[in-house]
Amino acid sequence: LQPYAVLILFNSLAYICISSDISGIFAFIALKTTLNSKGLGKIMFLNFFLLSSLLTLFTSNDIVILTLTPIICYFTQVTNTNPKPFLFAQFFAANIWSIALFTGNPTNIIVAEAYKLSFVSYSAWMLLPAITCGISALLLIWLVFERDIPTVLEIPNINPYNAIRDKFGAIYSPTILLFCIVFLSLSTLFPNVIPLWFISLICALIVFMRDIIYDLYKKCKGEQAFRLTDRI
Repeated sequence: LQPYAVLILFNSLAYICISSDISGIFAFIALKTTLNSKGLGKIMFLNFFLLSSLLTLFTSNDIVILTLTPIICYFTQVTNTNPKPFLFAQFFAANIWSIALFTGNPTNIIVAEAYKLSFVSYSAWMLLPAITCGISALLLIWLVFERDIPTVLEIPNINPYNAIRDKFGAIYSPTILLFCIVFLSLSTLFPNVIPLWFISLICALIVFMRDIIYDLYKKCKGEQAFRLTDRI
């Protein structure tokens, strides 16, 4: 086990995810998904579970929870709805589906590095348990909270596009993240040639350089640059 490899891999992926999150793209997707439920409580419940699952596969459980929790709390507050069904659906989905891919959470990376598992071989072991547990969790949460999910919700008038803070960054950073995951998957074809941590580090540096240039540009224009604390 190489501790530096684990740290570089995790922090690189975390930076790309945070950069994507700060651009507002994840909040936009969450708001768009909420509005597409058309005020039907059970559809919204299912949408949040599926959205949490999908985002976790491509980012990490921490990013999903930090992004979706405020949105769920906001919508349940303005609609006077019990937030527990939606929060439990999000928490279970994010934590269960995070085991499916190598990049889902730090524990995956440590285990895979310790047992010399490639990106693909890790998923070959964990994808089926993730699918089984994910479906089981959805059914159980549905049975437990079915009575607490309202039939109809009055959705507030909100424009999802207002969540986008950096239009180019909302495309750029997620695209680099997608390429990073693809390259991590393809690295199985060339074992011991390019380490996984090096791939993630290069992708993070590409995003970092763009973020620095963009922040300097905004500073020159007299605008406030984005900070991590803005998101928190």
